[in-house]
Amino acid sequence: GTPAAELDDVCRGLAEKISTADRNVLYKLKENGYDMMVLSCGTADLSERVLKIAGLLNCFSLIEGNRFQFDEDRINGMELRLPDPKHKLHMMQKLNLSPVSTMVVGDGYTDLPLLDWSALPVLIDRSGKKKKYFSDRNFYFISSIPELMNIIQKT
Repeated sequence: GTPAAELDDVCRGLAEKISTADRNVLYKLKENGYDMMVLSCGTADLSERVLKIAGLLNCFSLIEGNRFQFDEDRINGMELRLPDPKHKLHMMQKLNLSPVSTMVVGDGYTDLPLLDWSALPVLIDRSGKKKKYFSDRNFYFISSIPELMNIIQKT
């Protein structure tokens, strides 16, 4: 029953947390022809709203995830499009994307199937605590989005 307007308030606060440096990297990647997508086991509606408010929505060619269902401008349910991490992997395969030419950037457990699939897996670890759990995997570990540029330059 949450009004849609409350989503915008939450998303505004989240958009404000996206640093200028992070925004600039996303703009640069888009400008350089990289095709970026968001696949989330969370809510695509929130991702879209945050990115739109932050002025970043046009950087992404696809945003897919679970979707709120609305009735008279209030949330009344959820359409589960990517309820499970392996559904993200199925989406990549359905899009005929090659693991060799795809960098996957993730931040948690629901990203593991995609990270394991990709030849260029990047785990965002802002606190430095995740590395100890995933050190046995062949992941790049970054603490900030601008570090992606270093990985791209190396490969």
